[in-house]
Amino acid sequence: MFIKRYVVIFLMCLPICSGCTGKRTLQICDVLESRLQSSGIKNSKILSLGDFSVLSYEVEDVQLSETELQQAVSDIMETYSRLLDDTQKVIVEKGDFVTIRYESICEGKVIDSNREKVLKVGAGFFDKSIEESLIGALKGETYSIKIVIPEGEGILSGKEETTTITVEKIQYIEEEKLTDEFVKENYDLDNVEEFYKYVKNQKEFQMRQKNEIEASNRLMEQAIQLCDFALDEDEVLKVALDIYEEYEYAAHTYGISAEEYINTFMDVSGDVYEECFSEAEEKIKYELMIGAIAYNKNITGGGDDFNIWLEKKNIVSDGVSEEDLQYYKKEYLETVVKEHLINLAVKGD
Repeated sequence: MFIKRYVVIFLMCLPICSGCTGKRTLQICDVLESRLQSSGIKNSKILSLGDFSVLSYEVEDVQLSETELQQAVSDIMETYSRLLDDTQKVIVEKGDFVTIRYESICEGKVIDSNREKVLKVGAGFFDKSIEESLIGALKGETYSIKIVIPEGEGILSGKEETTTITVEKIQYIEEEKLTDEFVKENYDLDNVEEFYKYVKNQKEFQMRQKNEIEASNRLMEQAIQLCDFALDEDEVLKVALDIYEEYEYAAHTYGISAEEYINTFMDVSGDVYEECFSEAEEKIKYELMIGAIAYNKNITGGGDDFNIWLEKKNIVSDGVSEEDLQYYKKEYLETVVKEHLINLAVKGD
């Protein structure tokens, strides 16, 4: 596979992680041990847990500005907008919504096709060359463009692709009006003022959840840094390659490289291989740490507490496959361990 060509790059260019040593290792709970082994992680170990009493957990205050509230309302109203056919227009302009049918062929094989794709011309969410070719196109016209496939597309990189496009519709957005009648019909509220209060409460709730997740993630990063690990570099590399393939697959849907994907959508600048390697290290360390804490605190991922947790999530264990049950057990362990670390950071208990 294309990704295998980068094994040498990983090994030569990335910092080598610590290999396994003869030090005494900590035991981890069965759920995490089984999960790690199923992923081929057998030699990487956790050597010690850190002094978690020094952890900090701070959730940022929620302060929704008037501008943010107005944007939230606008975003909601946009979902009620309707896409209508422009029966008078025959030439596509930048900013138009269009429905197209297309087929992309490379070396005699169809590599992408769509019978009905809606896009906004010039918005930048589709292939740039195709979007640009649509400007000035006639409704009902079928035409072809040739594109050199960019780097990062595997064995197709650098090869010529021919895409045949038909403009089926030219459309425009009809916006919904925010009125008392609208909120009564759609939200069972009396007036627009109540609608603004409703949106404010919902948005602030979402912001609080987001801030709590970010604070929790920072806490877990701190906890990992306090622990001592011995990672097997071949196992880290294997996980890194899997992560790269996931990014490459996601990037393909946007017609860009994996490097462009992480730079654009994840706000990560730098080498994509280093990013994948770093993520792999953190992923293995995270699961080893969760497993060690769970074992240390005798959190098993079973019993009444686990069943109560399933009930709160509206999950009926009798109808769950063994694979899904193991996934839920891991999620339960993560939740309980995070709560334990948050208590240590906040209360010191």
